[in-house]
Amino acid sequence: MQLTLYVCNKVDQNDLIQNFLDNFKAQSSEECQIEVIDVLESPNSAILDDAFATPMIVRHLPEPEKKILINLHNEDVVVRLLEQLYM
Repeated sequence: MQLTLYVCNKVDQNDLIQNFLDNFKAQSSEECQIEVIDVLESPNSAILDDAFATPMIVRHLPEPEKKILINLHNEDVVVRLLEQLYM
């Protein structure tokens, strides 16, 4: 699975983002490539992906592309997110 996680102000949220990614990878049943993009540093990437709010995860592969707004503060969100990404 190929994913992009769009966040705002990655430096201030680094620990939160890393915990989310570790939890996500631990619970995923398949290998995932996850790129983290700070929309303040790379606004063009967000525009190209139509990432209109953060934090948002975009599944590029497998198609069809899917965009989901997430809450990095809630660890329970990972299970629900995985269910939505595999649909």
